[in-house]
Amino acid sequence: MKFALIYQVQLPKPWTDVSEYQLFQNILTQVSFAEEMGFEGVWFMEHHFAPEQSHSSAPDMILAALSQRTSKMRLGLAVVLTPVHHPLHTAERVATLDLLSGGRVELGVGRSGHPFQLTPFGVTLDDSRGMWEESLAILPKAWTEEIFSHQGKYYQIPSREVVPKPLQKPHPPLWAACNQEDTAYMTGKMGFGCLVITHRGAERAHKLISLYKEAIDQPEPQGKFVHNHVAANTLAYCGEDREAAQTRGAELLDWYRQMQRRREERNWQEVALEEVPDDYKFHLSKGADSGGGDNVTGRDLVEATRFPMGSPEDCIKFIEQFAAIGVEELMFNFQLGPVVHAEVMESIRLFGKQVIPYFRT
Repeated sequence: MKFALIYQVQLPKPWTDVSEYQLFQNILTQVSFAEEMGFEGVWFMEHHFAPEQSHSSAPDMILAALSQRTSKMRLGLAVVLTPVHHPLHTAERVATLDLLSGGRVELGVGRSGHPFQLTPFGVTLDDSRGMWEESLAILPKAWTEEIFSHQGKYYQIPSREVVPKPLQKPHPPLWAACNQEDTAYMTGKMGFGCLVITHRGAERAHKLISLYKEAIDQPEPQGKFVHNHVAANTLAYCGEDREAAQTRGAELLDWYRQMQRRREERNWQEVALEEVPDDYKFHLSKGADSGGGDNVTGRDLVEATRFPMGSPEDCIKFIEQFAAIGVEELMFNFQLGPVVHAEVMESIRLFGKQVIPYFRT
């Protein structure tokens, strides 16, 4: 099992003139400390127009800064929203980050389940999957072919020499977000790594992983190599005192779920629901997607070990669930809403001193 951090970069109101500045400075400190504590990677999500819930609209910029603060950690994007970025821009920026970091980049891609953040970029829901698929066909070629061209439905690229090239050869590992059954199977077929979330429980994650593994056993690789790996992300809080840590974790989880509900209410306000394409309707029905229903509390979810929140022993028990179903890397989001910097540092410290060594031995 590999251990990593993942950030949405959350910042509850009220804000001051320096709130965002201090948040980013804290993150630089947290990640540097996490490398000392044995974490092997850090990932950043990409979201737009999501105040409080995510101030991570330029994750590659954050990783560029971290590439100079760390020396060993893998630096991951989970995920680049392919419909809002031309694949040539993605290829160039990721290659630049790979050079700055000494060849440590992991690139996850997805199309976003949030219409609210797609439509301002001129992206329609009907086109989002096709743009995702076409971007995945373009990226490996742009990185590896000296002279590259592409003629597709969404992108027409005449012959060009795309520079710089990434340091990793043949190219950085590619991952895709696997939230739906067909996406999990398609990701395996294309030979990319599988990114899943744990919020809906081990049974749901296992179903997606099984479909992925079935497909990747007989891949039709889009990249220059098959990247057969499974990683999952979760919300986390760890403390010495079990009762205090579970109580605090439940508070943070309730804040997170409230933000999710608010986001979902806003998400579809500008969309004619009868026009949502079939391949996007999963996102319409998934709701807040943070586990349980409206009658379930954060405390209920913590006590059911749906999240690694509590003592180091509680976190170990959670991790063992996902190790058993084939997850090879877990990403922990300690930077949740109203959590303070000292609490994040303590969670990282306890993982480094007690949780990670347990799985190393």
